[in-house]
Amino acid sequence: MSGRDPAEIWETSLDEGERRLGRHWTGLAATGFGGGIDVFFSVLVLAIVSGGLHEVLPEQTAHVIASLTFGVGFVFITLGRAELFTENFLVPVGAVWAGRSGVGRLLRMWVVTLVFNFAGLRCSPRSSRSRASSSRRRSRQRAPWRTRWGTAGLCPRC
Repeated sequence: MSGRDPAEIWETSLDEGERRLGRHWTGLAATGFGGGIDVFFSVLVLAIVSGGLHEVLPEQTAHVIASLTFGVGFVFITLGRAELFTENFLVPVGAVWAGRSGVGRLLRMWVVTLVFNFAGLRCSPRSSRSRASSSRRRSRQRAPWRTRWGTAGLCPRC
């Protein structure tokens, strides 16, 4: 059997764990935010495919088949090198275990990633749309003469 030696694989993963733990908090925040958005798109693809299949298949069958599409977001996460709180946690833990980094950096990575994963989920188009529509309602109540552009928030003075 050909392939890499397990010790070499372990060393490579320790290097990757050390690199991830050594990143600045802004880098962790950006990749955590991206991971949250990617998870949102996984749920969105699942809902769209499930809804479409429900038209031609029984509900449970449609949901099971559509669930296979949930992995699309995880492909985005892997290829985009985004960070999820629950994703690939053994690599940074291994770096701490091997003494290449401290527990404080591991906790910092987990906290920043978790907070920004939720922030990415929160900034989904649906939540933005509901905030924008409530903002438009308030704007129309205060100033009915405003144009459609102003109520959409595109005019900075409106």
